[in-house]
Amino acid sequence: FHAHFVTALSDWLRRGLGPSYVALVEERVYVAWEGTPVSSSLYRPDISVAAVSPRTSEPSAAAGGTAVATRPIIVPVAVRDEVRERFVSIRTAQGELVCAIELLSPNNKRPGHEGRHSYLAKRQELLSCGIHLVEIDLLLQGERMPLARSWPACDRAVLVVRRHRPHAGELYPLGVDDPLPTIALPLREPDPDYLLDLQGVFEEMWERSNYSALMTRLR
Repeated sequence: FHAHFVTALSDWLRRGLGPSYVALVEERVYVAWEGTPVSSSLYRPDISVAAVSPRTSEPSAAAGGTAVATRPIIVPVAVRDEVRERFVSIRTAQGELVCAIELLSPNNKRPGHEGRHSYLAKRQELLSCGIHLVEIDLLLQGERMPLARSWPACDRAVLVVRRHRPHAGELYPLGVDDPLPTIALPLREPDPDYLLDLQGVFEEMWERSNYSALMTRLR
């Protein structure tokens, strides 16, 4: 879903933005321990477990009898794995980064995870360098991104932070069944904001990726 939505968002912006801007899909790469059993239903499914029937080995020549292998238990193994997270960058035709649009991943919201540390460092870098930031959080679980005060009651949210107002984010709180908002996407001054219909992006992605058929099969 993450890759499909980011790609659909980039395609939508390429059609909608004028020739002064380009929308690109870029990647953030980090290395993380994966495969740990903590909240495995929420996070990246990197371990598959197969049931294996016990096998009897060939007769042991040294012992002169038949050796039977002891049946092991199957356990997840934590391994260092390279993780790639995609996001959309809006740049000028000359390549200057104007705005970063992030669709938060489960690892971004996992306390203590390398994915959260990596994203928070990137987030701070963008805000410190005067880059517009849009955070789209469609996840119902995990630790939210830090604000200067408590989060309002909401299930999902979209946050827009403008480069000239880094301490005053524009928050779009959403209930679990609310459609995604149309946000005022900031561009390079003095260009006006671009009205980004996130629900339209979602519906286009859903149809193009044939999620309806997938959900029918899962039922």
